[in-house]
Amino acid sequence: MNETGWLLRDGDVLAAAERVEGFVPRLRGMSGQSGFEGALLLDHWHSAHTIGCGPSDIAFLDAELQVLAVAHLGAWRMAMPRTRVRSVLQTGGGNFERWRLAVGDRLDFRPAS
Repeated sequence: MNETGWLLRDGDVLAAAERVEGFVPRLRGMSGQSGFEGALLLDHWHSAHTIGCGPSDIAFLDAELQVLAVAHLGAWRMAMPRTRVRSVLQTGGGNFERWRLAVGDRLDFRPAS
């Protein structure tokens, strides 16, 4: 099941976001999307890939959506699974720099409805 909404940090909207659940949608991730400005929040996922999509920024999140680590993946790459990670945030390459996203930031997902 996918749910659209907003990704926030300290009450400020960073981007439109889609919370993705279910094995196949999570596995598909951002494949086939280029120039993606929004974000995907992949619940109960421990790694990410850029197979079939362009460079991506990846944040590894704990159960409270606190950023544990960030990575930039070039096209056709895969991040190894990480311990303590409960969700992964994936967005187009360069967005984290624009958002000034850093390790330790606490995020929030707010449904659109």
